[in-house]
Amino acid sequence: MKPFSLLALLFFVLSAFLSCQKEITDWEDVPSGDFTATIAGEPWSAGTVLKSASRLAGVINITGRSNDNRWLTITLKDSGVHRYALVNNVMNAALFYDSMAVPVKQYVTMDDEDTDEVGGEVNITEIDTVKKTISGTFAFVMYTQYDSSYMIVENGVFKNISYATTVAPSPHTSNAFKAKIDGVEWTPYSITGIISQDKLIINATMPDVSRTMGFQLPADIQAGKHSLGIATGYTAVYLSSTTNYLVDSGELNILEHDKAKKKIKGEFNFKASDIVGTKKVDITEGAFSISY
Repeated sequence: MKPFSLLALLFFVLSAFLSCQKEITDWEDVPSGDFTATIAGEPWSAGTVLKSASRLAGVINITGRSNDNRWLTITLKDSGVHRYALVNNVMNAALFYDSMAVPVKQYVTMDDEDTDEVGGEVNITEIDTVKKTISGTFAFVMYTQYDSSYMIVENGVFKNISYATTVAPSPHTSNAFKAKIDGVEWTPYSITGIISQDKLIINATMPDVSRTMGFQLPADIQAGKHSLGIATGYTAVYLSSTTNYLVDSGELNILEHDKAKKKIKGEFNFKASDIVGTKKVDITEGAFSISY
């Protein structure tokens, strides 16, 4: 297994789903539902219209933001109504961060030491496929790499949260993204960019999220050539319906980045492999032009 690769991939997958959630649903149109928990001994609840869910490409995601900008997102391999174990190094996971805190700490239900101190359970108790709502409970222990500390999440409940089954098109119609995947041209349906903490997350995906490609970059990334890799701070992934690939090596050439106008343009290529390193993918002739 590549050192720290699963933790890095999990952070990206959860961040990418959080990005998608912002585009899947117009937050102001989400029907009422409950999403609450006790986090580090303090009550947390998603704002009245600041919660949504999705069932896409065999994955359930539930995301909420409190009125004071504390985010919680849960991602599960979809088995319908089921009791899901969040075990270290398994791709059922949750992520929490307080976007207003200084410093910002990002907690996740796994650590880089492969211990049994993190994880927990999410119990999906009801899925209404007619109304497209989902309900359940959760409790888990989370970890942050920032200071290697742990945090308890308990008494978690989500009830009648509306879920989507397709991704909305790009909010910026001028956004463009293309690449070749093992020599085959690919053009995504939805192309988004968001600033999450001090990172710029670029996410390109199909309507059913069957294929997704993305980057996690420094928010203040400068024009010029940058090496892609797990340890460089410039991360790339390709997620198919069957395999998640994390970059091994590659190059990203930022042609323009106007931080005031929130526009970025670049070219890229990279080689990536799955967690155990047995499956490979070659991404070539990539380019994007995105407003975020």
